[in-house]
Amino acid sequence: MRHSSGLAFAMFGMMVAASAVAGGMKMEPGKWEFKSTSDMAMMGGPREVVTTQCIDDDEVTPNQFIPNAKDCEMTNVEVGAASMSWQMKCTTPGGTMTGKGELEARGPKATGSMTMNMSFNGQQMSFKRTWVGKRLGPCDG
Repeated sequence: MRHSSGLAFAMFGMMVAASAVAGGMKMEPGKWEFKSTSDMAMMGGPREVVTTQCIDDDEVTPNQFIPNAKDCEMTNVEVGAASMSWQMKCTTPGGTMTGKGELEARGPKATGSMTMNMSFNGQQMSFKRTWVGKRLGPCDG
């Protein structure tokens, strides 16, 4: 169980931050606050995390929205003016994870979700994350 808790923590941390680069969904530049809720059976109930991020470009891609997913491959990426969706496959020391996600931005607000499934030591587990973002104003100095 010790390893699965570590894997859950890695998954939890992997999907928190947001950033931006050219070639993606339109998003208002500035300082954004993202409130994310993660739900995984082994975590003992939903967990909430609030992060802030300076988005200094007006477009976001899935690879930049999940910058800590170094061992993940994004596929079936669809990007529109106000939304994007993707599928991903991640290889970790504990096993392989697959999933899909989506994000939509309308002016100073954004919402999204992602579901990941994994097999760890022969056990199937799933992880769901939802987030709500709001633009707070200009980036700090």
